[in-house]
Amino acid sequence: WHTAMAFNSECVDGSTLCGSSINDTHQGICPNGWHIPSKEDWNTLAIAVNGIANSTFPNDYDLAGLDLKSLEFGGENNFGFNGLGVGVVYSLLGEYSADEVAVHYWESTEKSTSGAASRQLSVNHASLQRYDFDNSKKDGISIRCLKD
Repeated sequence: WHTAMAFNSECVDGSTLCGSSINDTHQGICPNGWHIPSKEDWNTLAIAVNGIANSTFPNDYDLAGLDLKSLEFGGENNFGFNGLGVGVVYSLLGEYSADEVAVHYWESTEKSTSGAASRQLSVNHASLQRYDFDNSKKDGISIRCLKD
């Protein structure tokens, strides 16, 4: 997370909160004129592709995943997002996992000194899911930059 956000490693070691340095269009490692999507950016995308807020998991959007996933990944790719299952490197497990089954994308939202939020597309779900686990900042997660 600290690499995607272009912060130093103090933002991931469990001792420093860095969220106060994040603005609505935090560039991170994205090229000029682009930024790491915020929670609100992801929610706007989910609603734009006809996602329905899940009443049990209010940060998940049912059906949005179908429109965002590639055909090869069990989706319909109706909006050209073309999400592919590329997996995740889980720091707690010390292994690469979920290859071709899931993809997570960083969100610019910091949860704690050791955790940040991400969005997931999965071959097994039609939704766009949100995760905000502690200790996730050390995970190897994909990013999608959003044009300002």
